Amino acid sequence: SGPSSRVGPSKGRPTMSKKAAAPKGADPGSDDDDDDVNAKNNLLKVKVVKADDIIAADRGGTSDAYAIVDFSGLKRQTQVVKKSLTPSWDETFEFECGRPNGRLLIEVYDYDWIGAHDFLGLVEVDLGTLAIEALAEGWFDLMPRPGRSDVVAGRIYLSLIIVPKDRSEDDLSGLDAFPWLDRRLYKAKG
Repeated sequence: SGPSSRVGPSKGRPTMSKKAAAPKGADPGSDDDDDDVNAKNNLLKVKVVKADDIIAADRGGTSDAYAIVDFSGLKRQTQVVKKSLTPSWDETFEFECGRPNGRLLIEVYDYDWIGAHDFLGLVEVDLGTLAIEALAEGWFDLMPRPGRSDVVAGRIYLSLIIVPKDRSEDDLSGLDAFPWLDRRLYKAKG
């Protein structure tokens, strides 16, 4: 059996960029209260890019696919891409978080007008493997639900990054490596 999507993408761990520069005035080695796991001083950005070779769940040999992103019980859903086995969503969701820990669950479904939506597969990402301001991206194999005998196929492409919420308006250092991020989201609020 191949690598598990619960650990990383289909060919090992996510591709990680080099760690971006620490915000101005920050001591990268400090262990102060701002790093408390329960403090919501960071934003987890999850970009659901596309899927490939998913199961055909509809009579016409395609699926009406959408993805649900679940972080600590907070759920966000992509748009439904109709009649495709290679849906492209290109949607970004953000969640407030502390230090990277816990798991991120992405489930893919086929939308049905009548009855229950068909499960197409899931990916579970261990957020403890992510570093602050380091991009993780890649293909993740879709897996069955634990303890179930779901028939699944295909993979999903995700981009993940955790960034501090409190960047000053002038400090956008390190973000040039992530052109898909909306820089306005990293400016200090207030």
